[in-house]
Amino acid sequence: MANETLTLAIKPREAGNSRDARRLRRAGQIPGVLYGLDQDPQSVSVAPADLRLVLISGQALFDVDIDGDKQPVLIKNTDRHPVRGDVTHVDFLRVDLNQPIEAIVPIELTGVEEAPGVINRGILDHQLREVTILALPTAIPESLVIDISWMDLGDTFLLNRISPPEGVTIVSEHRDEIAVVTLTASRGSVAAARAEAAAEGDAEAAADGDTAGEDA
Repeated sequence: MANETLTLAIKPREAGNSRDARRLRRAGQIPGVLYGLDQDPQSVSVAPADLRLVLISGQALFDVDIDGDKQPVLIKNTDRHPVRGDVTHVDFLRVDLNQPIEAIVPIELTGVEEAPGVINRGILDHQLREVTILALPTAIPESLVIDISWMDLGDTFLLNRISPPEGVTIVSEHRDEIAVVTLTASRGSVAAARAEAAAEGDAEAAADGDTAGEDA
């Protein structure tokens, strides 16, 4: 996580129906709700540009400032427009910095271009792109980075190979069965392997022929 915690200004609003939410969005605000820590949910609104800055920062934990009261929160959920992709509603979850919580973090890959299976034109399938972890709010990583530079055709990177940072636990009962990344042979990689094998066979045959000629 970044050392400096972001602060997002939000405003209280009256709870309303879907028509009120549409009116709020037309006025240039995104409706949302602030809840958690056994406190009553509070309807809020936030400026789209301000929320966008938080989303692109990659920080899981940040502060919201509502009428001068700062509270640490996580974004628990966002609803988006099905066509434009704009955020249409956001849920902020209050957190206790001294209590571990579950959070979803992305899985990033490194060493892709160096992987033998990729070099040999295999098909890379990043099957698991995010995972649920348990950690203190201040220890939630922006992502879990895994190195796949060792992977060859036919290899699978299972979830149990990921070593999370200290204080972070991956929440899963079947980590030894869940595939994060697979590398399988493509038609191009199979054809290349056959061509290479044929070339090696021709070279061996030529070498055997030269040896036989010398013996004669």
